[in-house]
Amino acid sequence: MNLLKKELKFERLSFFYWTAGLALTVFLSMMAYPIMKDTGQDFTVFLEAMPKILLVLFGMNGLSISNALEFHGIIYFYVVLGGILYAVTLGNRLASKEELLKTGEFLLVKPLKRSSILLYKALAGIFLLSLFVLLLHGTTLLSFTIYANEEISHLVLLKESFTLWLLMLLYFALGFFFAASLKEEKKSTGLSMGITLSTFTLGLFYDLWDSPAFLRPWTPFRYFPVKELLEETSLPLLYILLLFLLLGALLFAAFHFFQKRDLRM
Repeated sequence: MNLLKKELKFERLSFFYWTAGLALTVFLSMMAYPIMKDTGQDFTVFLEAMPKILLVLFGMNGLSISNALEFHGIIYFYVVLGGILYAVTLGNRLASKEELLKTGEFLLVKPLKRSSILLYKALAGIFLLSLFVLLLHGTTLLSFTIYANEEISHLVLLKESFTLWLLMLLYFALGFFFAASLKEEKKSTGLSMGITLSTFTLGLFYDLWDSPAFLRPWTPFRYFPVKELLEETSLPLLYILLLFLLLGALLFAAFHFFQKRDLRM
């Protein structure tokens, strides 16, 4: 338990910066909604004239500003990207912190198994990501209350927050796996960030190529497209199962390889 508290204390500043940054992004963007809505038809015509590649790059593909939920869907595109980048760097940092700070020997002489050490680190990460999503969801509700003077579906906002949490857990596990398995922190960071950005790029191609089914399983960024969250009442069970399968495999592999590898002191 002391190790859990230590990890949470160590991560508090990073958590604050990421949470405050994305919460402000949501709040300030929603502040612009009444103005954008007043432009109405003019802005819609402008969007229709934009090349599809630009709509995809800016998260506007298939969305409009006709209502607050669709406008927020555009913001959600950036929130997902930011949240996932935070999650993967958090996973990397938690699993490799002792080696980076040269405190591994001090930690391992304590009466804790390696598996227990890694478990506390994983629990710290899950707690931080859960709190992150809760605070972001609260900020979103507040911004809708202030700036969206219309009837909204709270179910859509709950689905967005829940799927954001799932995606952040998956990419946290990705960073956690590479940092727990590889000796060199730079290599683990490079691989996890490389895979993250590659799957994000695949997501852009998925939108650009009119959503080919064969590409979707390879890009978790499109397991829960905003358009589906807005239009469907339920979440795609197949992709939730696939996500949990990948999540379980990454965490299992992280614990397995962390037990066997030599730690740099």
